[in-house]
Amino acid sequence: MTRASQKPASPAELSAIADRVEALLKAAQNLVTDKDPYSSAAWTERNTAMASLKVVLETTLQAKINQAHDACRIRIAGVSTSCTAGLEGGVRNWIAAARRKAAA
Repeated sequence: MTRASQKPASPAELSAIADRVEALLKAAQNLVTDKDPYSSAAWTERNTAMASLKVVLETTLQAKINQAHDACRIRIAGVSTSCTAGLEGGVRNWIAAARRKAAA
């Protein structure tokens, strides 16, 4: 099996993608109306919002997202990150990594 070659994103494109991913993350976080971090309703809302975010990232940005328990690995536009704090933390890590790579 071979991998399809992908043209690397330019710094400007990578920065724009990071801005878009950050906006999508904020939109998903705004879906959580119950702000009590210990309530079961907030937990359910957060899980639903993050599941929706995963679908959006996979369909619109061709993101590769692998989740196992709380561990998460994300690859978008040639930038990969991992996080043990779930999808939300993984997306934050990806945004930071993409901005670092765009600035380099």
